[in-house]
Amino acid sequence: MEVSGSAAAPLLDVEQLSKVFDAAGTGRVEALASIDLRIHEGEFVALLGPSGCGKSTLLSILSGLDSPSGGTVRLAGEPVTAPLAQMGFVFQRDLLLEWRTALDNVLMQFTMRGADPRPHRDAALRLLASVGLAGFEDKYPWQLSGGMRQRVAICRALIHEPQVLFMDEPFGAVDALTRERLNSDLSTLCSEPEAKTVLFVTHDIDEAVFLADRVVIMSPRPGRIVAEQAIGLPKPRRPEMRGHDEFLHEVARSRELLLDHGVLRD
Repeated sequence: MEVSGSAAAPLLDVEQLSKVFDAAGTGRVEALASIDLRIHEGEFVALLGPSGCGKSTLLSILSGLDSPSGGTVRLAGEPVTAPLAQMGFVFQRDLLLEWRTALDNVLMQFTMRGADPRPHRDAALRLLASVGLAGFEDKYPWQLSGGMRQRVAICRALIHEPQVLFMDEPFGAVDALTRERLNSDLSTLCSEPEAKTVLFVTHDIDEAVFLADRVVIMSPRPGRIVAEQAIGLPKPRRPEMRGHDEFLHEVARSRELLLDHGVLRD
């Protein structure tokens, strides 16, 4: 299934991708089958599907952290055969280094690449301030709440201005109120001053609709793309939008698609 998009060449182009694992004790496990996906520059795409449908596996393959069993992945026309240098990745856990301050955790992107982090200090401070962490740059992770830690992780992923930001259920471990705040922060970060290209994994319908320009729905294992939904709500999105009729309509549309394709059941 080919997803819709602009006439321009996609930034990320996936064709007939599949993934099979040989699991000890259980034999052959088909995780992904016949995945076609095209993501254009500046587009925020949410992958929505049930637990175990291969969303995280797909993200790992598209970012070059894992290899497919079949099919191709191209970034800007070039095959993805190794971890992408120009990507940002936010995992389910923040993975901050406890002995480094919030600022130094953000600047780790440059240290790990053998670059001098000092020229990027002001940009890192601006990023931290943009997510409400001004004044916390010298705090250590153990001095921060779970939501604060995840904001630091997002800033770390964005500091080098990646071509694509991959996010694997990054807010699943925080409470509901913190999650809404993080959704709003992310919507602003990825919309201003210019739109960023994001592939975001979630199994939360409201979250997918709130964040995405397009929701791509995956089936239970083996994961396939079974439907898509363009979200026409203005961006950046604010918390009060969740109560608007337009937002509730989009959430209902997503739920109907999940029901129609057997991802949800009455």
